Amino acid sequence: MNLKNFQFNSEYPIDKIVLLAEMYAPDINAVSTPHNFSDIPLIVGIWSTSSDFSSTRNCGMTRVGADPVICWATKTRIFVQNYAYSGRPVWVRIYGFFSRESQATAPATSNKASKFVFNSEYRYMSLVGSYTIANDQTIQHNLGYKPRVLAWIDYGSAEGHVEPIQESRTSFYDLTGDPSISVTNNSIRVIPANVPGSKVHLRIYG
Repeated sequence: MNLKNFQFNSEYPIDKIVLLAEMYAPDINAVSTPHNFSDIPLIVGIWSTSSDFSSTRNCGMTRVGADPVICWATKTRIFVQNYAYSGRPVWVRIYGFFSRESQATAPATSNKASKFVFNSEYRYMSLVGSYTIANDQTIQHNLGYKPRVLAWIDYGSAEGHVEPIQESRTSFYDLTGDPSISVTNNSIRVIPANVPGSKVHLRIYG
């Protein structure tokens, strides 16, 4: 039997989703909901103009004005703001993770927690690396292909503010001072924000 045929490989952890939420943003005013964790979750979101999510787009980050729907987290709440189509209502699904150094705990996000929630009939995103980076740095992943990368900027302020980072060219930082990541077949360049105490949380999936 060829062990490479297994979809699940115990050498790579399966990333744990600790937060699932749906939010409705009827207009440009930000909406929020408490997350009830002792730490700030790393969130990603998808949004749709339809309540059945028949088509979706990714939520962006607050520092890039071209993103029509944005999301971010603080120490107590998850926020969504809707700039889509001049305030047309949108529905948003939020997924959250804990950073690699977090000591927080979370209840199960499945309503079938008393049963098996892992199903080998479905493929899972294998987490091949996670990092927290406080300065301009290039990470060599050496996978030989461009992996899926999720990243968040943590501004480290007293009230807490963590938001997704969009992948962009590295020169983007030189023009705006905003954080950026640049992914190639062998490496990832990470540039945190030009803000004292800020850092980037990075997850690499193979």
